[in-house]
Formats: sequence, structure tokens, C-alpha cells
Amino acid sequence: ISENEKMKILQNWVKITYQKSTDYILVWKITVFFMIILLIGIFFYLKLNRLNKQILIQRNRFQNIFENSSDGVAIITDSSITNCNSALLKLLQYSTKEEFLNLSTEDLSPKYQPNGKRSSIQSFREISIAKHKGINNFEWLYKKKNGEEFWAENTLTNISSSSEELIIHVVIRDIQDKKSLENEILSINKNLELKVTQEVEKNREKDKQLLMQNKLAQMGEMISMIAHQWRQPLNNLSLVNQLLISKYDKNKLDTKAIDYFKKNSKKQIDLMSKTIDDFRNFFKSEQNQQKFIINDVILNIIEIIKPIFVTNNITINFDEEVEYSITGFSNALSQALLNIINNAKDALVEKSDIENKRIDISIKETQDYITLSIKDNAGGISEDIIDQIFDPYFSTKGEKNGTGLGLYMTKMIIEDQCNSKIEVINEDDGANFKIYLNKERDAT
Repeated sequence: ISENEKMKILQNWVKITYQKSTDYILVWKITVFFMIILLIGIFFYLKLNRLNKQILIQRNRFQNIFENSSDGVAIITDSSITNCNSALLKLLQYSTKEEFLNLSTEDLSPKYQPNGKRSSIQSFREISIAKHKGINNFEWLYKKKNGEEFWAENTLTNISSSSEELIIHVVIRDIQDKKSLENEILSINKNLELKVTQEVEKNREKDKQLLMQNKLAQMGEMISMIAHQWRQPLNNLSLVNQLLISKYDKNKLDTKAIDYFKKNSKKQIDLMSKTIDDFRNFFKSEQNQQKFIINDVILNIIEIIKPIFVTNNITINFDEEVEYSITGFSNALSQALLNIINNAKDALVEKSDIENKRIDISIKETQDYITLSIKDNAGGISEDIIDQIFDPYFSTKGEKNGTGLGLYMTKMIIEDQCNSKIEVINEDDGANFKIYLNKERDAT
């Protein structure tokens, strides 16, 4: 059998018949896929459309805020003014945006700001601060179109969306009225400070005059005390002198009499000289604070006033078991104490019905202070006036010998020079003056 016959036989037995048909599953899959794509596209279209509307609304809202703001608003793009609102044009007195947008910083500001810095350089610096910090608030001196200058408060906000372009939102608020008021207040304050300084100086002069009056009054007391101190030495000196004259008249003047005269007269003169030195040191001014013992100050005062107190039958009791020391002005404290003790003495002298007149002085240590107490038994101070006794020119002595300065100056000395406090209370049968000194104690 030939090859052709073999092929015919094979074709008759192996015959494939192709029949056309449709795959509906595949069609549905393709249809569903495209529908999903379509729905997604519609969804994103609607969302994009809604976002565009929102953006448009926000844009219109921003534009309304931008245009209708009562403050001046501008947009700076890469150091150039690219937009502004009508309020800013009105503030700077320009007619159109086109006229304004062509201006530079130097056109809108004086050449130099009040701090002495050039406006163009300072403006660049303020923009740089807003760029790096996001926001910058500062005050700026502007210049209107007519050349008039005014103060404004600037708020610079960095609204850049990328680092490639710098966009600054600027709000400019006129604060010229506020600045004028501040300058007026500053001027008033300066005038007030000047007046206060002048009044303080006047008060200081008054205080100096009061202090001088008080010192003169104290010197009068001192002269009286010196007279008491000198009375006995002068009597002794007179007796020695009469003895010498008597010896001479009787021709009995010998070496022994001369030596007796020399010895006793020198003793009395030295005593009188010491009295003068004590009183002179008492009024000597002190430049620097020094450490001193309070007990010694009190004992010196008692020694000075002792003769006049003996004359008036007044006893001074001082508890000096422990020595206390402070750093300060000893003479200032001495003058204050002398004023208090003299006032107590005057109160006791006026009371003739008191048999055992006394002044008790004591020093005690409290938690915060060294408390120095001067108490008398003169019956105390009337409750109606006890709050006024430290007032200037207030005196309970009437027109007899009271200046009304003693206790006032005592309070000033205690508070200003001794940096301490003083008060008075009625206690038992008299007045008790308490001085609270800053504590620094040396006990022996």
C-alpha cells in the first residue's frame, strides 16, 4: 500500500471535528472585573469632586478672611510681596495692589528701625526666624505712602508646602495708639520717678534736720549730765585750791602741801576730762559697722547718766550675767538707748507718789533675736496714745521740755542704722520698750 493510501485510511479513522461554543463563566468574570473598575473610578471621581468642592469652599473662606480681615494681611513668596488685602492698602494709604506689590521693604519702612538697625537687614532676619521657627511675633515701625510713620505688630507664619518655595503669611496690626499710650505712661512714670526722687530727697533732708534737732536736744541733756558729773570734781578742786591758798596765807606751804595739791587736782581734772571724752565719743559718727558687746554699751550709758539718776532717786538695775555681741554701729544703739532711758527718767520724775523709782534693763536671747528690754515702774502709757508715741512731734510732756522727736528718732535709728525692730507695751506697773536686735551671740 502506497503512502497516500495509508494517509487516507488513517484520516478516516482519526478524524477531529471542531464545534464552536461560548464560555459564559469567563465572560462574567471579565464583566465583573470591569464593573468593579468602573465603580472604583466613579467612587474616586465623586470623592475627588467632593474634595474639590471643599477645597473651593476653603479657598473662598480663606479669601474672604484674607480680604475682609480688619488687620492688614500680606503674602510673601521668596522675600517678595505677592499678595495683600484691602485693609493693608488702606493702612499704608496705597490705592491699588499693583502699586503696592512693586514696593520693597525699604519703601514701606524708614531706613533704620528705632533700635538702630537697617530696616532691610532687620526684615530679612525676622523672615529667617519665621522660616526656622514657624512663627515670629515682633513690633515694626512702618512708613505710609505720605511718609508718616507708625508702629505695628507683625505676626509672620511659615505656610510653605515644600522646602523649594518659602511662603510667609503676614498679619500687620496697627498699634500706634497703644505705643503712644505706652510712651505717655513712660513719660508719666519718668516724671513720677523724678518727683518721687525729689520727695525722697526732701524727706531725707527733713530726716537730717530731725536728726540734728534730736542731737541738739540730746546735747542739751548731755550738758545737764556733764554739769552733774562736774559738780563734785569742781567742789573737790575748789576745796584743794582753798587749802593751798590757806597754807600759803599761813606760810605753811611746803612740799607736802604742793604734792597733795598736785595729786588731787590732777585726779579731779582727769575725771572731768574723762567725762568730756565719754560724751564726745558718744556723738562721734561711725563710718563702718564693727562688732561690739551690747553690755558694754549699756554700762557706759549707765555711767554717764548715773549722777542725774542719783539726784532724782532713781535706781537702774541691769542684769549682765551673759555678754552678747552684735555687728553694727555702737554709737547709734547708744543714742537710741539713751533716748528711751531719758524718757523713762522723765516719766518717773513726774510721778512724785512713787517711792521706789526704778528702771530695769535686761538682755535675753530668743529664737531669732537678741531682745533688749528697758522697763520702768512709772505706771505705763495711756492706751489712747501708746500707738502714737513713735510719731514725729508727738510728745506727752506738753510745752515743758518735749520736742516730740526723741522716740521718733529712736525708732528711725533702730530700724535704719541697727536694722532691727522696736515696740512698746504696758507691762505690770510701767512701760516696757523692747528692741529686737539681729542675733549674733558670744556668751562668756
